[in-house]
Amino acid sequence: MRVEVRLYGPLKSYLPDGAVGQRADLELHDGATVGDLLSMLGMSDIRCIVAVNDELAERSIRLNDNDVVSIFPPIAGGALRGAKLVRHKRMRKTNDKGQKRMLSHSTVKVIGIDPGLRTTGYAVIEADGKLVRLLETGVITSSSRKPLPERLRELFNDVKEMIKELKPDVVVLEKLFCKWGRSTLMLGHARGAVITAVAELGTPIVEYTFTQVKHTLLGNGKASKEKLHTASKAMIGISFVEEPAHEHAMDALSLALCYVLSNRLSAHHDMHRKDEGL
Repeated sequence: MRVEVRLYGPLKSYLPDGAVGQRADLELHDGATVGDLLSMLGMSDIRCIVAVNDELAERSIRLNDNDVVSIFPPIAGGALRGAKLVRHKRMRKTNDKGQKRMLSHSTVKVIGIDPGLRTTGYAVIEADGKLVRLLETGVITSSSRKPLPERLRELFNDVKEMIKELKPDVVVLEKLFCKWGRSTLMLGHARGAVITAVAELGTPIVEYTFTQVKHTLLGNGKASKEKLHTASKAMIGISFVEEPAHEHAMDALSLALCYVLSNRLSAHHDMHRKDEGL
């Protein structure tokens, strides 16, 4: 049988000769498992996360003809107990004692926010030099029956309360490009409410385009959102975030992970330049 294999990040070095970009078609014997595939690639002892047809899979899972197998490098220690998807904003107390700004081995708390007038997704992660843990993810919803000013006021207050409660080191948003249309105008209103709420508390804001997010997490800026969400969940070591995981919450998680990975890669690059005396 034939399967398509896609390797991401540093794992791309394990692709066989003849691979195109980050993917390759491989012939396997009938009844082969994920473990057999990893052995063929020389990755039996490599720590990684595997998804088959965008569903996370154990090494014992049997493969079928035309399966698409994605292999990701893990960056995390998984979700903390109690990590959850909430249908409306519901905060819980966190211990911020000794929290520091992002340094090579410090702990940083990041909130990714995907603004929307009807639904705003958010994800809270905590990272140190080695691990990334999911603390909480969820959505803030708004009724379309309410007047626009009231909806914006509620969004502003909800986000401000969340930031005050969780005390993140940084908030990550999608960088918005100007496109004409009513939906973009409504998104701009919501985004303004979120930015104002965060800025009022003095929390730094970082912005990425989703092309940047996809390139950082997957090495492919043109990858699909579905693949991005699968990778994000794989990288924190969980198969789901209390299904059904809301699309906006998963976008927010991807934004937060992009910040952590970007800073980690930047720190690694700076350290490498320092070692070389550049």
